Amino acid sequence: MKQAFLQLPQPVKFLVVGLLNTGIDFGLFFIFTSVFTMHFFFANLLSTGAALIVSFILNAQLTFNNRMTRANVSLFLIVTLTGLWLLQPIIIAAAQPIISFILQPTQNSVFILLLAKAVATTATLVWNYFLYKNIVFRAKESL
Repeated sequence: MKQAFLQLPQPVKFLVVGLLNTGIDFGLFFIFTSVFTMHFFFANLLSTGAALIVSFILNAQLTFNNRMTRANVSLFLIVTLTGLWLLQPIIIAAAQPIISFILQPTQNSVFILLLAKAVATTATLVWNYFLYKNIVFRAKESL
């Protein structure tokens, strides 16, 4: 199965790894906000932190076929944490009132919050792929 995965085009591998990470992120985010009634900012810190660990390992080894070095760990953390802990909360906070206004009759705050997180996740997906490919895990020939 790993061999078949490695034969996929790089963007497809990134998407598959991203879907797994997103499942971890959203699952934990939902539990923290719904079950533990944690504020979205802190829930996002914890859920994205867990997904970040899985993301680095799988992207380094499977998506970009790159060794895990101190340099790419540092770059990965800078890129990923900026996307997750700066861009995502800003986008979630901005998207919530817009989504709430559009879905006025729904008034389900958890649903609105998860939709806002989906918008933020999509934005960081694009951010991460571009920067991982071109900076964090760039091919050895381009160094």
